[in-house]
Amino acid sequence: IIEVVCCKLTPLQSDLYKHFIQSKNVKRAITEELKQSKILAYITALKKLCNHPKLIYDTIRSGSPGTSGFEDCIRFFPPNMLSGRSGSWTGGHGGWVELSGKMQVLARLLAQLRQRTNDRIVLVSNYTQNGLRSIHVS
Repeated sequence: IIEVVCCKLTPLQSDLYKHFIQSKNVKRAITEELKQSKILAYITALKKLCNHPKLIYDTIRSGSPGTSGFEDCIRFFPPNMLSGRSGSWTGGHGGWVELSGKMQVLARLLAQLRQRTNDRIVLVSNYTQNGLRSIHVS
């Protein structure tokens, strides 16, 4: 069975998205003709945001390309979830799931499937990054 599920953004993802689309760099990209690579970088940033906001956090903290449009966004993240200079994750077991609409739906879906069936589940993701490789279902 193949299912396509649409997931709403969490308030954090929504705040980051609004900030991103209102940024000077993104507005300029919309109104001016920019290099295709710049537009693709913005699309990649939005893909990261839709998957999990920690991917945006990691991008901002590392200062890697793709931070354009997310300037001053650290303030949107819950201070109790990320700590220290390294930005290590302190949300505890499953705490980070609540920051992503997609992860919330996935966690609940897997929990229901585990309770109701003995079926094996294959989860395919075409986008992964360190820090978001596993999800625990209890």
